Amino acid sequence: PRYIYLNAASPRSATLMPAANEGGAQFLPEIEQMKSSMSRREALKNIALAAGALAVVKSAAAAPGMPHVSLSDPMAAGVSYTENAAKVSAAKFPQYKPGSTCANCAQIGGKDGEAWRPCNVFAGKLVSANGWCTVYAKKA
Repeated sequence: PRYIYLNAASPRSATLMPAANEGGAQFLPEIEQMKSSMSRREALKNIALAAGALAVVKSAAAAPGMPHVSLSDPMAAGVSYTENAAKVSAAKFPQYKPGSTCANCAQIGGKDGEAWRPCNVFAGKLVSANGWCTVYAKKA
């Protein structure tokens, strides 16, 4: 059978495919269709964005009845969460910058001005707007 080289700069690095199947139809249209479809990286990025948006919507909708994050919570301890960012040691956490609080973090949901708000890091729980953790990312 005849073979064609696909996506290769040289025949040594090429992937060989039969030029035609048993019935004589070419594989090239299927290959062109695959090229135009979404890449795995794009699909994963879109899934992550959708999951994040869903988490924000869910946490914002359920905010009134949610419990506060406990400082003894294993997740809170894992990200060094504190309810008062003013007490964060810049020596211990060099990524901390004065003025960084949960209220101006990209992970927080809810309405500006609320003392306790939902956070993407702590699903189903509220964090102090004056708090801080190592996952902090300044809002754009």
